[in-house]
Amino acid sequence: MASPLSLAEKISTALNAKYGTHIVINSNKFFGKEGTIVNMHVVKDVYGRGHSYCDEELFRSASSIYTCLFMRDLLYYLDGKDIPKGDEGWERQKAIKHPEVSFEYMRKKYLADKL
Repeated sequence: MASPLSLAEKISTALNAKYGTHIVINSNKFFGKEGTIVNMHVVKDVYGRGHSYCDEELFRSASSIYTCLFMRDLLYYLDGKDIPKGDEGWERQKAIKHPEVSFEYMRKKYLADKL
């Protein structure tokens, strides 16, 4: 079975091909409170064109599952489909991090001419 992070990467590849987005998922390591290494996954819309540069953070989480769920929900949103309800943990994360702000940013940026 594929890891949640590899599924998130596949979704980003699909969105980049389908909508011309510039989504990348970076993972950075740091030491957590307990002295263990933690991976922080950051989803960004990043590109450079001549003298202009865009580096917009869309989502950040230490959970590869939440990163994958964010990417899934972004795909559903851009495709105009109803976003499935997540489990209690994901619904709590959505209430804290407000991914709908990033969804709307991406819709306006990449689908404005199709609306």
